[in-house]
Amino acid sequence: MTFDSKNNRINNILSLVKLGGIVIICIVMIKNTVPDSGMVFVSYYTTINFVLKLFISLSLTTLYYLWSSVFFKKIKIKNSMFIPIMESVLFLIIFMVFIWLTGKDQSPYKIIFLFIIIPVSIQFEFKYGLLTALVSSSFMLFTDIFLAPNQLVNTNLENDIIISAIFIMVAWLLSYYVMIEKRHSQMLEYKANTDVLTGLNNHRYFYEQLKKIYADKKTSIIALIFFDIDYFKEYNDMFGHLKGDIVLKLIGNKLKEILKDEEATIARYGGDEFAIILSDKTKDEAYEICETIRSDMEKMYFEGQEYLSSKNITVSIGIAFNDDVNSYINLIKRADDALYKAKFTRKNKVEVFSSVYNMIVTNMKEESFDLIASIKTLISVINTKDKYTYGHVERVVRYVKMLSDKLDLSKKDKETLIYGAYIHDIGKINIPEYILNKKTKLTLEEWSLVKQHPNIGVEIISQIDTLATVAPLVMHHHERFDGCGYPGGLQGKSIPYLARILTVADSFDAMTFNRIYKNAMTYDEAIDELKRCSGTQFDPQITGTFIEIVKMLKQ
Repeated sequence: MTFDSKNNRINNILSLVKLGGIVIICIVMIKNTVPDSGMVFVSYYTTINFVLKLFISLSLTTLYYLWSSVFFKKIKIKNSMFIPIMESVLFLIIFMVFIWLTGKDQSPYKIIFLFIIIPVSIQFEFKYGLLTALVSSSFMLFTDIFLAPNQLVNTNLENDIIISAIFIMVAWLLSYYVMIEKRHSQMLEYKANTDVLTGLNNHRYFYEQLKKIYADKKTSIIALIFFDIDYFKEYNDMFGHLKGDIVLKLIGNKLKEILKDEEATIARYGGDEFAIILSDKTKDEAYEICETIRSDMEKMYFEGQEYLSSKNITVSIGIAFNDDVNSYINLIKRADDALYKAKFTRKNKVEVFSSVYNMIVTNMKEESFDLIASIKTLISVINTKDKYTYGHVERVVRYVKMLSDKLDLSKKDKETLIYGAYIHDIGKINIPEYILNKKTKLTLEEWSLVKQHPNIGVEIISQIDTLATVAPLVMHHHERFDGCGYPGGLQGKSIPYLARILTVADSFDAMTFNRIYKNAMTYDEAIDELKRCSGTQFDPQITGTFIEIVKMLKQ
């Protein structure tokens, strides 16, 4: 049972207690006007009075039931305590009027005040329960002292002093118990939502908070920040986990210090990864905050860091914004993707998520928007069919971007290469799912279907003039340098240069990620495979450059 559902159940019980008070008042009203059954003739006035009071009693009971169970739950105001407090004041006044009408100091129904003292003591703070008991007691004692006839011994006063003591005792005990229970619940909630090591919020709280913030339509911009500690594994291996824990604590404290004036949710996401949620910040402001975090962490000293290969402990940071993201899960994926880029390009860097699709759309003519949107949809469909393809495209895009920088390609060639990496597997849309996910060796017929995907891909993109330069990459990314590839059997430099670059990046990702029919290679194993196939499957010059990049990523 959640905390909210527990509160709802308690409130429902308290509403029943108040309803019980109304029912008692109604019963007394009806009882005092019931016609005498022994009389042969009942006065017309008495009957009307009885029916009227019965109607009022039923109406009051029904109205309060509807109010407490239906209408009150739908009312939303800034001060959530205002309506319950006003309701309690109204009940207190009703009970006072009832006592007044049923004999003032002589009324036998003064105990009815318990039907408001108990709910208030449970529902509100300690002082409100005692205040309600004191007001109820003061009213009773007032009627005894100032309204009772002169008596040598005022028995009503003596009885009401005892009743008042009971009221105050009930209010004090209930309020005190509720206060203890509340503190205990807060302590449990704190423990459930807090990372013991760093004192930050934990993974569970992060998800709940992001879900809540993302659901709030008033929040204009959400910046989700993931950051990871560079070289932390090396530090842990060198100095042990206890020293590593000290690093995590120091970084957690530093984060709290940097963000103390910001409306931010800071959490330890897991291991050496942290997450920050910033609401209502511009993109520039969020980026500036991340740069401050990165810079301050770089300047921190951690015992023994000079013995690391990097001579320092730094952080890599990824940011994603909720511009066009339809769920908080996708926002997390984007932030994670941005972190991956920051981590595996050069570390100690802030990277803002950028979508290849958005990049393509920016350079498209307006009349091509629908077609490129259709291509995006097709890629999403392929991702659902082929478990391996999911994430593959974005990883290949990262690799070709690094390769294009290293090879010093022109801006136009870089764009073409990135577009080609994004849509190179579009032709898989026509390959049945059972073939894409088959664990055993493909038959000749199945292999023939797979080999058709470059041609199908070119057919799909041929309708978009802007992607005309990308067609050779889609067509020839499975050609081999020795001429044994498909679909054209091209050899050496007759294979388009950009297609040769894409082939190396595409193949490396295929080697280093698990497939249904084979386990992933390590980076070292994949490097050995690249060297072995250099000059046969891959262009030797491109392969050598890519191996340099991979070795840099390993550091």
